[in-house]
Formats: sequence, structure tokens, C-alpha cells
Amino acid sequence: MTALRSALFCALTGLIWAGLPATVPSQAAQPTAPASLEQAWENPPTSARVRGYWWWLNGRVTKDAILRDLQEMKAKGWGGALICDAGGASQDGNDPVAHGPTFFSAEWRELFKYTLREADRLGLEMSLNIQSGWNLGGPMVTADDAAKKLVWSETRATGPGRFEQKLPEPASRDGYYRDALLVAYRLKPADEAGSLFGGLKSCSEQPKHPLKALADGDPATFWVSTTGKLRVGPSREHPAWVQFEFLAPTSIDRLTIEPRPGYGPRECELQVSDDGQAFRTVKSFTGAEKQPTAVTFDALRGRVFRLMIYGAFDPQSPQSPRNVQLAEVRLSGPDGSWPDSRPPRRRAIENWQQKAGHRPLHFSAPDTTLLLEDLAPEPGEEDARISDVLDLTGQLDKDGTLRWDVPPGVWLVLRFGVTIGNHSYVSTSSDDWKGFALDVLDAGAFSRYWDAVVEPLLADAGPLAGRVLRYLHTDSWEVEPINWTPTLREEFRQRRGYDLLPYMPVLAGRIIDSRDASNRFLHDFRRTIGDLAIDHHYRLFRDRAHRHGMEIHPESGGPHAVPIDAQQCLGFNDVPMSEFWAWSWRHRVGDPNRFFVKQPASAAHTYGRKLVAAEGFTTIGPHWQETIWDNLKPSFDKACCEGLNLLVWHAFVCSPQEEGLPGIQYFAGTHFNPNTTWWSRSAPFIAYLDRCQALLQQGLFVADVCYYYGDHVPNFAQLKASDPAGVLPGYDYDTVTEEVLLQRMTVKDGRLVLPDGMSYRLLALRNQAAISLPVLRKLKELAAAGATIVGPKPARATSLSGYPQCDTEVRQLADPLWDKGRIVSGRTAREVLLAAGVQPDFEFRGGDQETDVDYIHRRDGAAEIYFVANRAPRPESLACRFRVTGKAPELWDPVTGQRRLAAAYEMRDGRTTVPLEFAPCGSWFVVFRAPAADKIASGRSFPQYRRITEIAGPWTVRFDPKWGAPASVEFPKLVSWTERSEPGIQFYSGTATYRRSFDLPAGYPRLGGRIWLDLGQLRELAEVRLNGRPLGILWTPPFRVDISNVMQPKGNVLEVDVVNFWPNRIIGDQSLPPDKQFTKTNIRKLTKDTDLMPSGLFGPVTLDVVEQANTK
Repeated sequence: MTALRSALFCALTGLIWAGLPATVPSQAAQPTAPASLEQAWENPPTSARVRGYWWWLNGRVTKDAILRDLQEMKAKGWGGALICDAGGASQDGNDPVAHGPTFFSAEWRELFKYTLREADRLGLEMSLNIQSGWNLGGPMVTADDAAKKLVWSETRATGPGRFEQKLPEPASRDGYYRDALLVAYRLKPADEAGSLFGGLKSCSEQPKHPLKALADGDPATFWVSTTGKLRVGPSREHPAWVQFEFLAPTSIDRLTIEPRPGYGPRECELQVSDDGQAFRTVKSFTGAEKQPTAVTFDALRGRVFRLMIYGAFDPQSPQSPRNVQLAEVRLSGPDGSWPDSRPPRRRAIENWQQKAGHRPLHFSAPDTTLLLEDLAPEPGEEDARISDVLDLTGQLDKDGTLRWDVPPGVWLVLRFGVTIGNHSYVSTSSDDWKGFALDVLDAGAFSRYWDAVVEPLLADAGPLAGRVLRYLHTDSWEVEPINWTPTLREEFRQRRGYDLLPYMPVLAGRIIDSRDASNRFLHDFRRTIGDLAIDHHYRLFRDRAHRHGMEIHPESGGPHAVPIDAQQCLGFNDVPMSEFWAWSWRHRVGDPNRFFVKQPASAAHTYGRKLVAAEGFTTIGPHWQETIWDNLKPSFDKACCEGLNLLVWHAFVCSPQEEGLPGIQYFAGTHFNPNTTWWSRSAPFIAYLDRCQALLQQGLFVADVCYYYGDHVPNFAQLKASDPAGVLPGYDYDTVTEEVLLQRMTVKDGRLVLPDGMSYRLLALRNQAAISLPVLRKLKELAAAGATIVGPKPARATSLSGYPQCDTEVRQLADPLWDKGRIVSGRTAREVLLAAGVQPDFEFRGGDQETDVDYIHRRDGAAEIYFVANRAPRPESLACRFRVTGKAPELWDPVTGQRRLAAAYEMRDGRTTVPLEFAPCGSWFVVFRAPAADKIASGRSFPQYRRITEIAGPWTVRFDPKWGAPASVEFPKLVSWTERSEPGIQFYSGTATYRRSFDLPAGYPRLGGRIWLDLGQLRELAEVRLNGRPLGILWTPPFRVDISNVMQPKGNVLEVDVVNFWPNRIIGDQSLPPDKQFTKTNIRKLTKDTDLMPSGLFGPVTLDVVEQANTK
């Protein structure tokens, strides 16, 4: 078999190579007007200019502040802003911000209309977040329209006989509960004598500290609550609680609780109930702060016991505890001790709570593999057959009483209902916009919100809607799991072709029919929820916006682990949008936790969208501490290599003048607005961002492989380096959804093509034994048309629909396809490409293990556009190889805007090698357009610098006295301001001007070449003047400028304005009385113990003579 597979593989790769040249001019691209690359580069269109996440913080905005911000955005090269009314100022220990006009109030709407009029005058494009905060919702959203979760209670009934009993009502939130379905199944004889303990429930839990930690026997693990709609700690108004549920009345006489030391419950009450609704007090008590507490009482019987917690210990916030944290809890009595520490007899479906949508997967854009895996089946492990499950819904009275003639045997009765989800609330809103988050599975809920809120705002916009107000937005969807809506049963039946009711016990952790059948049902259940999120929410959102001539860019793909097919959701956007984070020392450490751009990029490429947007430079931890050239720039460059071409800067806070300097800020994000110390000199950095985006919006993305990521929900694509297609390094890929594969993909000349011009050499399949049957049918069609497909041979279908005939069809389709033609297994996509002679699209020689270089490739007509970025804070000299031949390489410098032909390159074997020199965190565009006159050019593309003298001290340094520094100081040598003895300089924030006179060295002008001034090292950016002539702003290494045209032999006067950031002055102020402080802000995380940021000009400052690069 192996020999046969190898022979087929060799034949297949020959076919791939025969039809797929290294450079494929047949790949369609969007037509481009003559010289449009240069035009876009020199004057980026509005669509390519940076946008601001324009935070109206707690509504605290004024017309004057709005006008100032818009004018400054326009002046610095921004394209527009996303109006985002939100709160969150006081998070992470910062001060709150005074409340301004409430979102949607008459006063707020007047400010909104004023904003659109001014934006129209200035030529800016605006977006609107259609609520305050995120998790779409607000005070007008009723509980019936809120996002919901499934809950249930369990009761045993023995037959034959009449059963008339009030069933325990499942635990609910916010006083909202509605019955959904009532089912029962007959227990097997071995289960009849099992434990009567039905399980623990709680008011809430945090994903990293779930309820199960209370019952694991390990005091090192602990449960943490998040109580109530406002997510505040326990109180009489919003108690936390833990509930013990039994399947039959049970006798109890002791409660033991073990806190997490210092954070446990304080004011407590044990309650008991016979039906889960009417509770009576057993005993009130006070818990110990650090030691276990044992509570004893006369034995009593009940079915539900509830530990109510009205107060908690919290050393960081003793007066307002943030939550309660419990390590272990146990009830005991004559009948036993619970939770039962013995291992369970039955093996549950692995990760069943995640599979059923009760618990979230890990954080952001999680790996969803655990949803596809399970233990090997064992004979007889099922809890019941589908025929054993009875529908008792019609026999449940409104008061919860079940009236039922029980058949022979012991039956487990499951009362399923719905309540408000654990996080189904508006998050981070301004004051007075609290409330429930919408049920995104309910079309009526969205329509009611739209009519109540969005339609009036669009009426306010009038003719500016669609012209100035271009986009509507909803921000992060962070409700975590939701798994029910009133129409779910009927929607499931219509979409999946069978009734979910007999499988409801699976949602309570049981196995019905078989482990395989139960997992397939769970797949269908989650898929239905994902489909409803699109059809009942995002489709309506897009369609209604389009009626007004507008488009949408919601963060519809997570990346939080909500129940969606994330890339399909993003494909519904007019502008797919996600997020990426700048580097922080304390939050989202590591690239997999920072970059979520590959997914919206793939959505844009495969659904025919031009723009790939991202909320960018978000951080938690730093405050004005994100440095430009070695944090923001490489973060942006990395996002570009993932596919970004439109940055929405997070966050630009509107801060009225009366709030002082630096003013009010949100607790997170890279703070940037006109109050920032370097705002007035920010235009060159913004121009860098705009130039990059302008070129990366040209033409089409180039990738060799498309990767099918499956049909399950939730599903997410991770960052590029996760490489699910198996193509890295040197090649690139897109992720494709089932929808794209079925509805948009065809084959032409051996390539997989999409109607918007994208094409790929081969399709890689997810490494999974199950496959969507419609996808497999499509694979047969694509292979017959000449497509190359790589992946494992499937053995079964993913769905329970049509089972078991669906599996028979899978085998009948797969057997003649795999390893017998165009579909090959046992090889990676990279191996297939290399064996076919398809060389990597980009490679480099040189560097070492610390070298960190990435790329992205776009094709615009006949132009090949590569962006290549060095993320390391050190220079690199590399020989970069591009899969292009016959065209002359051009070097486009996005920092300076300069363009030139490469003087050195070599064309060989269908590729062109170009030597490139990268500054620390440097980047280049390499563009191939015009035919090359020669295959080899041996000139020098980069100048060589030779030092001729150092401009040493002393330096006169002028500071602005209003920020606490002396007006003028002499620096004998160049050192950081933080190393000076003067407090006013140590803690200075702002601009200082260095002044020094110098003569040119003897021998000038016989030095030859041009003379450059090199400032050496500095923090954070500098503006240079020589002899009164401005020479530009330097914000990234090398901090070097050509002075040849303004220097003179003697008496040169050099002035260098150096700007640092706000932290040093804020830190210094923390040791001053409030009336002596220079700054004013709500940010409190910069304390007197915070490290100062190195600041100023460090040098050495030198004059260098340059031997210019040449063109041949």
C-alpha cells in the first residue's frame, strides 16, 4: 500500500507541476488604473488611512473636544473614527470618570449629529458602535430577549404507579426562568441503586476557577464567583450561592466549608428546600477567614440545600469584596457525605460540558480539537436508547407539578428550562446603559433593538448615513456560552432533519444510543446555534444596514469562545474585523494570545472583501508606556503579515480640555489623542501606517494553499504560525469555511478558484476522521475537475442527520477517491508542493535563531507586491528570495516613502534573490513590475556609512518649566533624563531641545559623498533642525538624517527636539501633594514605585559620510 501511495503521489505532483507555473499570471486581480501604486503610496486614499477607536468615555464629551479631535485626526493623516461610547475607566484600580450625556439621550444625539456634520466638512469617514459598551443590548432589552442558557433539575420516579409531585425548579439567574422540555428515561438496573446526589450548581463561576473545583478534594484549587448583572461581589442584594441537589429527599446534619485563605465566605446562611423553589433557613453563621468552618445542626431532610453567601473576605477590597472564593465544600449526614469523592462508575462523554455549550473553551480563538475527540466506546455504556426517552412536557403543570402514570422501573426525570446566561449582560457601558445582552439566536430580539435604537440614530444621521457615517459596528461578543432560544427545537428539526427531544439527556451529560451518536448530536446542536447566530443576527444586521446604504464591521468572529463558526460570521461582514494586541508584560503574553488577524484576513480573501480591519495596539497593563519603534511598529508589521490592511487604533479617548493633561483614559489600550506628548510629531508614524495599508489594499492576496477548517461550532482560525495547513515556512494559506467550499469554489486549469479572483494550488483538509457529507461530495466534484487535495481519508460523517446511511455514503465516496487520483493522504501540503517543484514564495538566507522575519504577498495585475518585516530589535542583512522572475525588483521604504530600483539581485530557477538590509524592527516593500534588463545586477542597493567625527558635549538642553523642570541645563555628556539628579528632569515628560554648535572636520569638502547626522540612541522620537532648517522627525532606527544641503563649514547650530511619554511626570507627581501635581488623569496604575522610562538623547551623535548605493 505504501509503495502504491508513493507512486500515486509522484504522478500527482507531476500533474500539479505541469499545470502550475511558479508565477501564475492567470490568477485574476482587480483592475488597477495606471500609476495607481504610486498614487496610493504618495497619497493614500481615505480607505487606507488609520481609524481611531474614538472612546466617548462614560459619555464625557463636549462639542469643543469633538471638534478638536476631528480636526487633529484630519491634520495627522487619519481617515476617520469609530464612535464608541463606553465605560471602563475605573477598571484595574483606576478612577471613574464623571458621567456625561447618556448614550441615546437627546443631548447625546445632538453631539452625534454635530460629529457627523463636522466629519463631513473635514472629509472623514465615521463608524458607529450601535450601543454603549459591548455585548449588544441595553436597558430596554427584556429578559425574554436576553441571551439564555439551558438549566435542568433531576428527579427519580419509580413505577408502576401514579407520580404527582412538584419538580425542583432548576437554578436560575435574575429571577428569570422558563420551562423548555421535560423528558424521562428508564434507568438500567445497575444505575437504580446509584447515588442520590444530583450535583452542584452555583450562581456563577469564572472559567479558570469553575464550580467543579469545590468537589475535587484538592484545597489548592478553588471556585470563584462572578455575581449578578453588575458583576459585583456578594451582598444581601446580590448574594452568591452554591446549591446541592439530590434526586430524592436526603438527611443532612453537617456542612463544612474550606475557603481560599483570605478570600472565603463571611456572612453565610444554609437553606433547605423540598422543591428547589421555596427555601427555609437552616442556620446562619459567620465563616472563618483562613480556616475551615464546620456547621452542625439537627438532622433534617430535603432535596435541595443552598449555601447563601452575603459577604466575603477580600484583603484588597475589604469593604466591597469583588467575589467569593471557596476551595472545598461538603454536606454530610446519616445517609452519606457529598459531593461523593469516589470515582464515578460511568464514563461521561469527554468534555461534555464544553460540547453542550455549558462551559466555554479557553479564552480567545481557542483550539477546538477537544470538541472532536472522545474516549473509545465500551459495550453497554449508554445510559438509554433513544426509544427509552419519553416526552413528558405536556404533563407538567405551570406550577412545576408533574402528573404522570409511571411505567414499571426506576426513571430519571429531567426538567429542562432556560434562564439568563452567566455573562448575558452589556459590558463596559457608560452609566445608565446597563442591561441584558441580546439573544443573538432570536431574530425578533435583534429587530426590536434595531427599531428602538438604531433606526432613530440613522434618522438623526439623515443624508450623511452611507456617505459620512459609512459603517455600523458591534464590539466584542463576550457573553461566553449560550445554548438555548425559544425556537431552537423547531429550528433544529428544520435544519438537521430530526427532533432533538430524545437526545436532550445528552445535554445533561448522558449517553443516548451510543457515544458516537451522542457526539454527533452535540455537533448538530452546536452547529444549529452557530447557524442561528448568523441567520438571526448578523444577516439581519447587514441587510438592514445595506438598506440605508451603509456597511458593517462588527467583531463577529470572537475571538472570545462564543458558539459561532467564526470565519463564516466574519464573511458576512462587509469589512471583516478582529483585533491584535501590542506587547504587554502582564496580559496576553505571546503571539498566540495577541494576534487574531489571520481569520478576518482569510474571511476577506475567500468572501470577496477588500478590507481587513482590526482593533489594534490594545493592551492591559501599560499606560502611555507602549514604545513606538520596538513595540507598536513590529506589532503592526506582524498584523500586516497576517493580512491586516486597516488599523483601528485602540484607544483614542475624547478628553475635554477641562479634564487636564494627560486627561481621562480608558483602563486599557495604547493611549493616543491630542493630549499625548508626541501627538504633534506623530504624522510620520501615521504616514508609515497609511502607506503600508495603501499597498496592502492593492490587488489580491497570494497563497498556494487553502485549508478547510471543518464544519463544527465553535470554530476559529488561529494566527498564521499555527500552520494548520502544514505549509510554513515560505508558503502562505487561507482558511476556508464549509460555506465557501460548497458555494464559491470551483476549479480552473487545475487551480481552486473563487469568483472574486482568488485561487490556490491545492486544498488541505483538517486532520480529522469525520467529514461533512456535503463537503465530501464537493471534494469528489473538485477532484474530478482537476483540483489537488491533501488530507486524511474520512471514515464517517460529522452529523447524525441521515445516520447510518450517511456513513455508508462516506465510505462509498472516499474509497475510490483517496490515494488513487487527485486526493492524497500521508503527506503535508508543503511536501506535496516541494515534490511538485513549486518553490516557496519567500525565503531568506542569513540570520540565526534570533532572526524573526515574516512576509505577505499580494498581486495587483502584473505587479507583485511583497511586504517583508523584521520583528527583532536588531539589524539584519539577509538574502531574500522571491518566487518571481523576469521583473526588476523595486525597493519601497514605507518609513521614508522613498522608492528605488534594487541595484543588486539575481534571477535563477524561477526566483529572484534580493539582498536586503533591515534596521532594527525594519521593513520593506519589494515590488516587481517592469521587465528586468538583466538576470543579474551586481551593484549596491544600500549605502555604506563611515563615521568621520562625533559631536560630543557639552549640550545645552532646554525644558518647559511648566512641567517642573529647569528652563535650561547643561549636559556634559548624553544620558537619560532619569539618571540626572534634578527631580524636575528625572520626572520630566514632554519635549526637551538639545542645542550644540559644531564645525565640520578638517578636509571638508574633500570627504566625498554626502554627510549624514546620526543621533545614535534616543527615547522616544526626535525632530532635527540644523542652522534653523527643519530636517524631519525621526521615530525609528536608524535615527539618521541627511544634512548635506544645509550644513556649513563652521558655526553649524544643531537643535534636536526629543520627546518622551507621560509616565515619568505622572510617577513623579505621586510623591507630591495634590495641589502641587502637574498632571491630571484618572489613571492610578502609575505609582511612585513604578519604574521610570529611559528618556532623552543618548547618542553617540556622529557625522557620517555616505558612499551612495548605485543602480547597476
